[in-house]
Amino acid sequence: MALNLAHIGAKAKEVVPLDRLLENVGILSRGPRASATEGDVPADEGAPDETPEGAVESAVKQKPQKSTYGASEHIPVAARVAAWWKGDTISRRAAAKSAAEVENVVPVDMTSWGPERLKLVQALWGESFLEPGGANRTRKLFSHVMPNSKQSVVDLTAGLGGTAFTLAQDQGLWMDAMEPIADLAAEALKSASISGLGAQVPVSHINIDAIDVPKNKYHLAYTRERLFAMSQKLEVLTSAAGGLKDGGTLVITDLMVPNSEIMDTEGYREWASTEPFLPQPWTMALYAKSLEDLGLKVAGRQNSTQDYLDDIHAGWTRITRDLKKGEFDRSLENYLLAEGELWAARSKVLVDGVISHCRIIARRVI
Repeated sequence: MALNLAHIGAKAKEVVPLDRLLENVGILSRGPRASATEGDVPADEGAPDETPEGAVESAVKQKPQKSTYGASEHIPVAARVAAWWKGDTISRRAAAKSAAEVENVVPVDMTSWGPERLKLVQALWGESFLEPGGANRTRKLFSHVMPNSKQSVVDLTAGLGGTAFTLAQDQGLWMDAMEPIADLAAEALKSASISGLGAQVPVSHINIDAIDVPKNKYHLAYTRERLFAMSQKLEVLTSAAGGLKDGGTLVITDLMVPNSEIMDTEGYREWASTEPFLPQPWTMALYAKSLEDLGLKVAGRQNSTQDYLDDIHAGWTRITRDLKKGEFDRSLENYLLAEGELWAARSKVLVDGVISHCRIIARRVI
C-alpha cells in the first residue's frame, strides 16, 4: 500500500528530508549485519525452524547484541525535527526540548487506533499488518510448522488480520481470528470482507480478561508480538493450550527480557516510559516453564532479534521512499513523529540487548 507523500515541510521554504530524520533516530543508520552471538538460536535462513530442546542455550543466556543501527542515544523525534527546522545542530540541547513545545505538533494518543494511524502503520509494515515484516516474514515464521488446508488454525491476536489473511490465502485455510482491541477487530473484519475472506477468516472481538478458546479444536494456535504488553499472559496461554488437539502446535513471538533483573535498569525504564501500555515482558525461561506446566512440550526456541531489526529497517526505508513521491499529507505528520518515536525507542533496546524478539514453539504431546 503506497502513500503519495513527500518530505516533512516547515513554515520556512526549506524542507527536511525524511531519510535524514530517520537516520538520526537510528532507524535507517546501520552498519553491516551483526553475526549471531554465542548462545543465540540461529535465525531462520532456510534451516529447520524448530531447534530441539537442549541443543542450544536458552535465550535468557544470550549476550547483548552489538549496535548496528546507530541508535547510541535516544533523542525524541519531535525534538530532532524542531532542531532541523530551525537550522540547529542535533544535540542534547535539542533532546531537552519537550515534544509539546514543538510548533504544530499535537500529542497523539498511541493507545488508540484511528484511521490516520492505521494508514501510517500499514504504509510501514504492509496492508493489514501491525507487525514488521509483513507477508514475507509471516511465511518464514511458519515455514516449518505450516498447516495444510485440512487443519484448523486460530490467531489469538489478529491485529489487522495480515498474518491470518496470508496463511489463509497461501494454504487455502478456513481459520478463526480473535482480536482483543475492538477498533482493530472491526478494521480486520472489514478488510476480510473487502478481500473476499470474510467467510474464510471470520474475525471476532474477544474479551482478553475472559478469553475462551474452544477446547481440543485446533492443530495450530499462534500469537504475535502482543503478549509483552498484557498482564493476562497465563490466561491466554492456558486457553490456547486447552484449544490444541493432540499433537497440536502453539507458536509465540514476543518481546522478551534476558532476565528479570534488567527490568530495574535505567535503559529498560526509559524504554518502558515510551510504550503506549506498560510493558510486562517475560523471560524465555518463564514462557517455557509455563507451557510445560500446561502439558505442552517446548520443541523450539529462537532469538530472532536481528531479523526483527531488519524488518523494522525495511519498513522505514520503504516509507521514506513512498513519502518522497508527492506532497506530504499534513494530517499524518504527528502520527509519523509519534510512530517514529515508538520504533526508535524499541530499536535502541533491541540493539542494546535490553529486550529481544524471540519465538517459542510448543506442542501438545500425544
